[in-house]
Amino acid sequence: MRPHVEWSRSVLPAPTKDGSRPLDPGRGRHGRARRARTLTAIAAATTVALGVVAKLVVPGLAGDLLGSALYTVLLALLLAFVAPRLPVLVTAGTAAVASLGVELLQLTGLPAAAAATFPPAAWVLGTTFAATDLLGYLAGGVTGLVLLRALRRAS
Repeated sequence: MRPHVEWSRSVLPAPTKDGSRPLDPGRGRHGRARRARTLTAIAAATTVALGVVAKLVVPGLAGDLLGSALYTVLLALLLAFVAPRLPVLVTAGTAAVASLGVELLQLTGLPAAAAATFPPAAWVLGTTFAATDLLGYLAGGVTGLVLLRALRRAS
Protein backbone atom coordinates (compact mmCIF):
# COMPACT_ATOMS: atom_id res chain seq x y z
CA MET A 1 0.00 0.00 0.00
CA ARG A 2 1.31 3.43 -0.97
CA PRO A 3 1.43 6.14 1.67
CA HIS A 4 -0.88 9.09 1.14
CA VAL A 5 1.02 12.17 -0.01
CA GLU A 6 -0.49 15.59 0.41
CA TRP A 7 1.01 18.49 -1.54
CA SER A 8 1.33 21.84 0.04
CA ARG A 9 0.85 24.88 -2.19
CA SER A 10 4.16 26.27 -0.98
CA VAL A 11 6.17 23.14 -1.79
CA LEU A 12 6.41 21.98 -5.38
CA PRO A 13 7.24 18.40 -6.34
CA ALA A 14 10.74 17.49 -7.48
CA PRO A 15 11.65 18.36 -11.07
CA THR A 16 11.25 15.70 -13.76
CA LYS A 17 14.00 14.68 -16.18
CA ASP A 18 13.19 17.57 -18.53
CA GLY A 19 13.42 20.09 -15.69
CA SER A 20 9.70 20.83 -15.42
CA ARG A 21 7.65 20.24 -12.32
CA PRO A 22 4.46 18.18 -12.63
CA LEU A 23 2.25 20.67 -10.81
CA ASP A 24 4.07 23.88 -11.74
CA PRO A 25 1.57 25.96 -13.78
CA GLY A 26 4.31 28.15 -15.21
CA ARG A 27 6.21 25.26 -16.78
CA GLY A 28 3.59 23.22 -18.61
CA ARG A 29 2.20 23.73 -22.09
CA HIS A 30 -0.62 25.91 -20.80
CA GLY A 31 1.73 28.00 -18.67
CA ARG A 32 3.92 28.73 -21.69
CA ALA A 33 0.89 29.62 -23.80
CA ARG A 34 -0.38 31.95 -21.08
CA ARG A 35 3.03 33.60 -20.79
CA ALA A 36 3.30 33.96 -24.58
CA ARG A 37 -0.12 35.60 -24.79
CA THR A 38 0.67 37.92 -21.89
CA LEU A 39 3.92 39.03 -23.51
CA THR A 40 2.14 39.48 -26.85
CA ALA A 41 -0.59 41.59 -25.24
CA ILE A 42 1.99 43.80 -23.52
CA ALA A 43 3.87 44.22 -26.80
CA ALA A 44 0.62 45.10 -28.61
CA ALA A 45 -0.32 47.74 -26.02
CA THR A 46 3.18 49.19 -26.25
CA THR A 47 2.91 49.26 -30.04
CA VAL A 48 -0.39 51.16 -29.86
CA ALA A 49 1.16 53.73 -27.52
CA LEU A 50 4.19 54.11 -29.81
CA GLY A 51 1.89 54.48 -32.81
CA VAL A 52 -0.08 57.28 -31.19
CA VAL A 53 3.14 59.05 -30.20
CA ALA A 54 4.52 58.61 -33.73
CA LYS A 55 1.35 60.05 -35.25
CA LEU A 56 1.32 63.06 -32.94
CA VAL A 57 5.05 63.80 -32.52
CA VAL A 58 7.05 62.61 -35.54
CA PRO A 59 6.44 64.94 -38.51
CA GLY A 60 6.38 64.29 -42.25
CA LEU A 61 7.50 61.21 -44.11
CA ALA A 62 9.34 59.76 -41.12
CA GLY A 63 6.16 59.82 -39.05
CA ASP A 64 4.14 58.26 -41.88
CA LEU A 65 6.66 55.45 -42.37
CA LEU A 66 6.95 54.81 -38.63
CA GLY A 67 3.18 54.77 -38.26
CA SER A 68 2.80 52.35 -41.18
CA ALA A 69 5.46 50.04 -39.78
CA LEU A 70 3.87 50.06 -36.33
CA TYR A 71 0.45 49.37 -37.89
CA THR A 72 1.81 46.18 -39.45
CA VAL A 73 3.62 45.20 -36.25
CA LEU A 74 0.35 45.61 -34.33
CA LEU A 75 -1.51 43.43 -36.84
CA ALA A 76 1.18 40.75 -36.45
CA LEU A 77 0.93 40.90 -32.66
CA LEU A 78 -2.87 40.72 -32.70
CA LEU A 79 -2.77 37.74 -35.04
CA ALA A 80 -0.16 36.06 -32.83
CA PHE A 81 -2.40 36.67 -29.81
CA VAL A 82 -5.43 35.10 -31.51
CA ALA A 83 -3.54 32.26 -33.24
CA PRO A 84 -0.36 31.65 -31.23
CA ARG A 85 0.47 28.37 -32.97
CA LEU A 86 0.91 29.95 -36.41
CA PRO A 87 4.54 30.07 -37.53
CA VAL A 88 6.02 33.53 -37.05
CA LEU A 89 6.79 33.85 -40.77
CA VAL A 90 3.14 33.18 -41.62
CA THR A 91 1.96 35.60 -38.93
CA ALA A 92 4.25 38.45 -40.02
CA GLY A 93 3.58 37.79 -43.71
CA THR A 94 -0.18 37.79 -43.18
CA ALA A 95 0.06 41.09 -41.31
CA ALA A 96 2.08 42.66 -44.14
CA VAL A 97 -0.37 41.41 -46.79
CA ALA A 98 -3.36 42.63 -44.74
CA SER A 99 -1.72 46.05 -44.40
CA LEU A 100 -1.17 46.14 -48.15
CA GLY A 101 -4.82 45.20 -48.66
CA VAL A 102 -6.02 48.03 -46.43
CA GLU A 103 -3.78 50.47 -48.32
CA LEU A 104 -5.13 49.30 -51.68
CA LEU A 105 -8.68 49.55 -50.32
CA GLN A 106 -8.02 53.26 -49.87
CA LEU A 107 -7.99 53.56 -53.68
CA THR A 108 -11.74 52.81 -53.63
CA GLY A 109 -12.70 55.64 -51.29
CA LEU A 110 -14.50 53.28 -48.89
CA PRO A 111 -12.18 54.02 -45.95
CA ALA A 112 -12.68 57.77 -46.46
CA ALA A 113 -16.45 57.28 -46.42
CA ALA A 114 -16.17 55.15 -43.28
CA ALA A 115 -14.04 57.84 -41.62
CA ALA A 116 -16.59 60.51 -42.54
CA THR A 117 -19.28 58.46 -40.81
CA PHE A 118 -17.15 57.26 -37.89
CA PRO A 119 -13.96 59.36 -37.48
CA PRO A 120 -11.96 56.79 -35.42
CA ALA A 121 -12.10 54.50 -38.48
CA ALA A 122 -9.44 56.74 -40.04
CA TRP A 123 -6.93 55.46 -37.45
CA VAL A 124 -7.57 51.87 -38.55
CA LEU A 125 -8.33 52.17 -42.28
CA GLY A 126 -6.67 55.45 -43.25
CA THR A 127 -8.33 57.71 -45.79
CA THR A 128 -6.05 58.20 -48.81
CA PHE A 129 -3.62 55.98 -50.68
CA ALA A 130 0.10 56.75 -50.26
CA ALA A 131 2.64 54.57 -52.07
CA THR A 132 5.27 55.37 -49.44
CA ASP A 133 3.17 53.54 -46.85
CA LEU A 134 4.01 50.31 -48.68
CA LEU A 135 7.63 50.70 -47.55
CA GLY A 136 6.44 51.11 -43.98
CA TYR A 137 4.39 47.93 -44.25
CA LEU A 138 7.41 46.01 -45.52
CA ALA A 139 9.52 47.34 -42.65
CA GLY A 140 6.71 46.51 -40.22
CA GLY A 141 6.50 42.96 -41.54
CA VAL A 142 10.22 42.43 -41.00
CA THR A 143 10.09 44.10 -37.58
CA GLY A 144 7.06 41.99 -36.65
CA LEU A 145 8.92 38.84 -37.67
CA VAL A 146 11.91 39.72 -35.49
CA LEU A 147 9.70 40.75 -32.56
CA LEU A 148 7.56 37.61 -32.73
CA ARG A 149 10.65 35.41 -32.78
CA ALA A 150 12.00 37.24 -29.73
CA LEU A 151 8.67 36.86 -27.93
CA ARG A 152 8.55 33.14 -28.71
CA ARG A 153 12.04 32.67 -27.31
CA ALA A 154 11.14 34.65 -24.18
CA SER A 155 8.06 32.55 -23.42
